[in-house]
Amino acid sequence: MTETTDTPSVTAEGLSLDDLERLAKSATPGPWVSLGDRVISDETHDTIAGTGLRANGARTLAAGDAPTTAEEARNAAYIAALNPATALRLISEVRAAREALKPFAEAAATLSSRWEDHEDHWQESLHRRLTVAHLRAARTATEVKP
Repeated sequence: MTETTDTPSVTAEGLSLDDLERLAKSATPGPWVSLGDRVISDETHDTIAGTGLRANGARTLAAGDAPTTAEEARNAAYIAALNPATALRLISEVRAAREALKPFAEAAATLSSRWEDHEDHWQESLHRRLTVAHLRAARTATEVKP
């Protein structure tokens, strides 16, 4: 695993795709598997991470000293599933989706610009149509029927 000293901090908005990609590329390659509360490399069997932590922040005495809880095992399985290869594939899919959406975003921007350029005309036209419709409705309501 490549050591990195510039680990990005997670903000309320999360990490950028570039940050996630850099982290995934610097981590031990997958696939990873969970073994109790630890995550190990499926190829080298080296420990990738030992949780040693429960969701409430309590730390087990030492790796292997306390029995693994079902929660720790689920957390390890999740971490193993989101190995670098998986993260890089997801990043690639998000980027491809964003690229595919660009033409639609550009078209929406063009339509928005056209609306803004002619908003007064559209609003006036709509007002006139509503006024004429109201006059017709009022006339129809007041007509005397034989």
